[in-house]
Amino acid sequence: KCIELLYIKELTQTTFKQMIFDSLICNWKRKTSTFDNHIFDKDKLVFIIEDEKGNIFGGYIHSKIDKYYVTNENEWKKESICDVNSFVFYLQKEGKEIKPMKILFNSEERENAFRLYGGESRRLFSIGNYINIMKENFKNQCYCENDNKRKSFDYSQNEEIPIKGEFTPKRIQV
Repeated sequence: KCIELLYIKELTQTTFKQMIFDSLICNWKRKTSTFDNHIFDKDKLVFIIEDEKGNIFGGYIHSKIDKYYVTNENEWKKESICDVNSFVFYLQKEGKEIKPMKILFNSEERENAFRLYGGESRRLFSIGNYINIMKENFKNQCYCENDNKRKSFDYSQNEEIPIKGEFTPKRIQV
């Protein structure tokens, strides 16, 4: 939607040229996913997630995606993208527009700003240790970590995290 793109442009201070992945069209199933082919070696990416409850949220990764946590050959590299400019955002809660929220990761969490999972992993990607997206076969196991345990965010912004727990993505766009 146009209004969402305007909010994202405002939050990221970046103009986006094209969508490079859409879960309604592209393959994101376990073993055959093409997700990594769409995003690898690219930077300044916005991940937009719309779930079945009408929540719209996601994350921005400024750094180049050039590492795998798990490769397509199922090798556990355990390499995360470190990004001081990454953040999560919220645009809509349960179908209702909310004030767009940009919440920064704390300094420790920026070390794990993004993880890419290939091969037979059930996971597709994670933004911080907070947003965890599974491959399509396991999409009902996606979740937003309860941040009370991890303290992933810079709470000096006094923002409450609006989405916690399990969710099922209706659409994922990058």
